Amino acid sequence: MSAEKKKRSLFQSFLNGVEKLGNKLPHPFTLFVELTIFVIILSAILKGLSVKIPGSEKTATVVSLLNGSGLRWIVENMLTNFIEFPPFRAVLVTMLGVSLADQTGLFEAFSKKFLIKMRPSLVTGAVIFLGLMSNLASDAGIVFMPALGATIFIALKKDPIIGIAAGYASAASGYFANLLITSHDATLTGITAAAIDIVPITSGAPTHIAINWFMAAASVLVLLPVGTWVTNKIIEPRFSSGEVDLNATSSYSMDVSADEMKGLKAAGISLVVYLVVLAFLSIPENAVFRNPETGKTILAGFNPVIPIIAFAFFVVGLAYGVVSKKIRSEKDVIGIMADSMKSLSGFLVIAFAASQLVGIFKKTNLATVLAIEGADVLKTAGVEGIPLITVFILSLAVINLFLYSGTSKWALLAPVFVPMFGLLGFSPAFTLALYRIADSSTNIISPLFPYLPIVLGLVTQYKKDAGIGTIMSMMLPYSIAFTVSWILLASVWYVLGLPVGPGAPMLL
Repeated sequence: MSAEKKKRSLFQSFLNGVEKLGNKLPHPFTLFVELTIFVIILSAILKGLSVKIPGSEKTATVVSLLNGSGLRWIVENMLTNFIEFPPFRAVLVTMLGVSLADQTGLFEAFSKKFLIKMRPSLVTGAVIFLGLMSNLASDAGIVFMPALGATIFIALKKDPIIGIAAGYASAASGYFANLLITSHDATLTGITAAAIDIVPITSGAPTHIAINWFMAAASVLVLLPVGTWVTNKIIEPRFSSGEVDLNATSSYSMDVSADEMKGLKAAGISLVVYLVVLAFLSIPENAVFRNPETGKTILAGFNPVIPIIAFAFFVVGLAYGVVSKKIRSEKDVIGIMADSMKSLSGFLVIAFAASQLVGIFKKTNLATVLAIEGADVLKTAGVEGIPLITVFILSLAVINLFLYSGTSKWALLAPVFVPMFGLLGFSPAFTLALYRIADSSTNIISPLFPYLPIVLGLVTQYKKDAGIGTIMSMMLPYSIAFTVSWILLASVWYVLGLPVGPGAPMLL
């Protein structure tokens, strides 16, 4: 056996072990409940532990919830935690629109029309590219890309599980990468701006919406070939199930019918009209979608962008369905959306438990205390340069396994790391870019990631015995490859001293 084959065999055995071990983990709902209990107990043990918030006279103190007032708070805020849980809102609203586009056959017809003649390697790259760009739709991209990936691969008589893997990995683990500016840029730069005045050296540093644009765009150019290679060389040989009869196409035509072509044209026209209307409502100085006081567009926020994206899918799905005769009446539309809600029952159960963990963890102040203490450890260790970049990314990537929300984490960590890295010479723009790398890279291998049930549900349609371990072992090669690639990219950026975005240098 050659050295290369031996390495592959050892890695495949490792993935097999990850799958077996992962499938023995408790259900994600149980994991969230157990972690919630652990956090409550830990809050009682560390009750009163205080740390000074850098650059402020305030302190962060651990609050115990293992007492009468704490238990009352848990019960009183249980519904609020659930309703305000960002993935809960994103998934429910997005699926109303995505389900119409999917169930009417729009994704399928689009795949057959535009991707059927591509070479397999190019198709994989196309799915990876669409996944990387899908965060234009915020978290909605994580919802629809696995389904779209499966549809594209089925249309090409390839294993849909591989399409699911490519779509999910690129959308969820490549969340920082994009050629364009996204709503996530607006949210995170806003949080960063609030932390630049903590120490004088970072005061006045640029914090406009495009401070990470250059590095985010370069990430697409790096992750696209890496993700394609991982899919073709590791995922497909290891995880192609062989359980899907790709030749059983008696009821599945690879041709695009005349009605489907008319539907695609109608969908394209409706999308253009929708975008024109959206531009009219957003771009003019006194546009409806601009705040009359600040003049800022509402499209920069998380809450508005989700329904806007969902409605875009709804509009094109409806246009396609009516013109292609897949939708005969309003009852068909309502039925499709109702069925999509039924398929989310597992996600809703897990989201309830996850939302309680996030709310309770935030209430105890444990996150703030641990973040500040962790920053002190990095500072006192004297780590700097490329080793600091590497340690910072890897440390936060581990934290990301347990704390999903990138916005909430950065709200806690920005007041700590922006001034700390500023004192070490790094600009807030570069600090934010490093955080976003870490916040993206390990989403897909966390058993606590709230979008995991959606992907697991898709995979089990084609592989009945799939479990959490199956998804984790399938995603691990992507996570490793993306993390290593990003660390190398950040290191090259540091060595060359490249600007992170327009007018946003890497060093102060």
